[in-house]
Amino acid sequence: MSMSFLEALNKAGCIDKQITESDDRFDKVNAAAEKFANDMEPNLLIDGFHSLIKESFFETNLAMQSAYSTLEEYWTNVGFIYPDEKPHRLLTAMVLYACVKLAEKNNSYASMLALNVVDIWPYLSVHNPHLILSKELVDEWNKKLNIYSYSTYTESVDIKGLKNKTFKSEIFQADGEVEVSAEKVAKNFTDTFKELNDQINSVTSALKSPFEYQNEQLNILWWYEAKYSQSFFKSYREIDPLLNPLVMAIDLLQLIKGYPAPVSSTYILAESINQTGNANYDTKYPLIDILTKIRESKEELLTKDIFNNLELSSNQNFLNIRDLVISAFKTDIDLENLKNQCIIQIEEISLPDLAKAIYRQEQVYRF
Repeated sequence: MSMSFLEALNKAGCIDKQITESDDRFDKVNAAAEKFANDMEPNLLIDGFHSLIKESFFETNLAMQSAYSTLEEYWTNVGFIYPDEKPHRLLTAMVLYACVKLAEKNNSYASMLALNVVDIWPYLSVHNPHLILSKELVDEWNKKLNIYSYSTYTESVDIKGLKNKTFKSEIFQADGEVEVSAEKVAKNFTDTFKELNDQINSVTSALKSPFEYQNEQLNILWWYEAKYSQSFFKSYREIDPLLNPLVMAIDLLQLIKGYPAPVSSTYILAESINQTGNANYDTKYPLIDILTKIRESKEELLTKDIFNNLELSSNQNFLNIRDLVISAFKTDIDLENLKNQCIIQIEEISLPDLAKAIYRQEQVYRF
């Protein structure tokens, strides 16, 4: 789904407010947007994405700061035009345009955006004035995720004809030479066997890929049937149900060899959670109760490397669901305050839905 910068401006509510197409400043802003879209560092992608669904403070959003620096290059007196505050909606339009362009250019970026948004989309209000994403855009990113998650395990083989096909002695003799050059013969053989070796390696790698995928799938199915935690060394039925979404999501990710994980594995996780005690889709728990149980288990979680090594969000003012859960046991921030820092407001959630959110959003950190 392509998008022009003018469309991005319109979605951000900038037309007739901060800038218009007929305004002579449009050319400057459009040039800045194109440069920012081409140059935006991928590590700013998620920070930028957050500004598309919630009002973002310029001081804490690195993507918006980067967009503003690019804008200043083309519109040198922008600071005099907006002396009191930065043109937030204009910067948001630049970020939206850059996200769309990156997702068009690279399926891995589209997958990262999809993994980040799929589980929070149902909680976003259509009446949210800061939401400028469309369902069509989210669906397109999700479609690319579905395709890209399986391409991790497929490799194509490009068999090329050998450059050195003949070993007749006359090809090693220059005009006027009587004897065959041993040096030329040796080089020809060396080059030929190097070509053969490269092609053998290429075929071997391609043949390994489907077997690795099948092995991973078998491990996932075994995990699903056993309901056994390799990190807690006991059945998931023996672990507190409120802890299971975190524990099972991270345990399952340990079995995944490449990211994004196959989309089907997300639903295997949810069904596995659904089969443990008091954890079906119809039962929802207050989010604050889940965070409290995770905070109470902080000491036990931090003794295990796979949980202790989980990254905290670089922007504690914009936490997704996964970030919220990780911050519950890796920080001492008051849980009510922590909950208010989430980019969406959730009062209650089912445990399978929570597990899916943790599982998908954690993958963004592992690309």
